[in-house]
Amino acid sequence: MSDLKSLLLRINSVNSTKKITRVTQMIATSKLRHSKAALAAAHRYKDEVLGSLYRLGRFAEAGIPSNSKSDCAAGREVLFVLSSDKGLCGGYNSSITKYFRMIFPDLSRRRVSFCFIGKKVALSSKFLVDTMDVLESEMDFASVIDLITTAGDEVTFSILYTRFFNAMTMHPELLRIPTRDSFIFHESHMCGLEPERDELFAFLYGKYVCAQLYECLKEAKVSENMSRMFAMDAATKNAQDVADDLKRLYNRGRQEKITRELVEVVSGAEVI
Repeated sequence: MSDLKSLLLRINSVNSTKKITRVTQMIATSKLRHSKAALAAAHRYKDEVLGSLYRLGRFAEAGIPSNSKSDCAAGREVLFVLSSDKGLCGGYNSSITKYFRMIFPDLSRRRVSFCFIGKKVALSSKFLVDTMDVLESEMDFASVIDLITTAGDEVTFSILYTRFFNAMTMHPELLRIPTRDSFIFHESHMCGLEPERDELFAFLYGKYVCAQLYECLKEAKVSENMSRMFAMDAATKNAQDVADDLKRLYNRGRQEKITRELVEVVSGAEVI
């Protein structure tokens, strides 16, 4: 009897867990639709800012995604590491953590300042980094603007985030943003600008870095919601499988109990 009660308690517990994972999956699915729309808007905003910059000139080296561990140009570097504030999203945070640990030996040989947006990777990497800034996922860009405007021309901004390709493909990627001094102005725009060219470029460059960071944040959020949706779907299916196995054990035990009671009744009747 106690075994049947124990099985019943386990079944109820697994069913409660299944309800939680199912609701979490539905929430992640809803957030995924919103985050995809936000990512599309971020793409358009970045393209507009980049188009305004291209009216003035071009970057000598485009900020292309790179998975290599090659050295940047000499100078100070600011690395933004994007992760999640929450768990229950499969291998999303662990993949970023593994990639960060892989490139950290190379980063430690350079003058790199770390800014973690999302607490998960920051908590798992605090034994590597002595000094770091940790921000929540929904960050205030005013602090980023201050960081950019006070940085020198030699500063390189880099972003480590999870790039979203499709529902089945997403992986960590390191994006290096071109420096200010790599920008080459068009000769036709040497005059006739108000405000002055350098002042206008400084304003647009800050907007460009923030737009690039915002786009990466939204792309990372899409990857996070997609990972959480798949993880919770798998957890719901696993909980259902465990509940089915426990129900079979419970029904078998109850059937044995009923059969045993019937045998005892029949044996007692034969004795009488």
